[in-house]
Amino acid sequence: MQQPYEQIFASPLVVVGLIISDLEAGPTVPCLPNSDCPMQLRRLKIRVENGLRGHLENGTVSVYYFKFAGTFSSPGPLGRWDGVSRRIFWLRQDSGVLRLACDGHNYCAMPVRSGTHPHYRPDPRKPLGYAMADIWFTRGEGTTDQEFAKGVNWGAPSTVPEAYLFEKLQRLAATEAAVVRAAACKQLSYYRQECVAPTRVR
Repeated sequence: MQQPYEQIFASPLVVVGLIISDLEAGPTVPCLPNSDCPMQLRRLKIRVENGLRGHLENGTVSVYYFKFAGTFSSPGPLGRWDGVSRRIFWLRQDSGVLRLACDGHNYCAMPVRSGTHPHYRPDPRKPLGYAMADIWFTRGEGTTDQEFAKGVNWGAPSTVPEAYLFEKLQRLAATEAAVVRAAACKQLSYYRQECVAPTRVR
């Protein structure tokens, strides 16, 4: 039997998208299976920027999810976006509409602070974790040093292969601005990895 995390990360659609709006879409319900109560149905409008798994055309789509309607104890509830509108979303089809693969907690809507990557295409021969690392740890367009560093500090889930994560972090340590290099070296230290010397200073 699949556990909740496995169900989320097995989602057939994974995209990088920008939240355009987040609006109430239905009444509060007393409870959902395997969730805290009560819950409020919401509708996101997301501008899809990159497809990482499955096929979903770039453009604006509506995506539904349930958020906590009352008090909550989650450190990262869905609907509290903390100023980070660009995210990696895990999606699924449900009764003819797109749904987030999680409700209540934001396990399926991970922040992206590295900017846009308009020309990025994942390698279909590789697991999803490689594409996630490419998005998070490659500087895109429209981000600042400080914002990019925050994203690097956020780290990566265990679905990103460690060897590839180290490769990406070492490249940032060697080539990026001081604040980004510091964040990359901090992440490497968690794995007891040495930080390479910079090859150039930005």
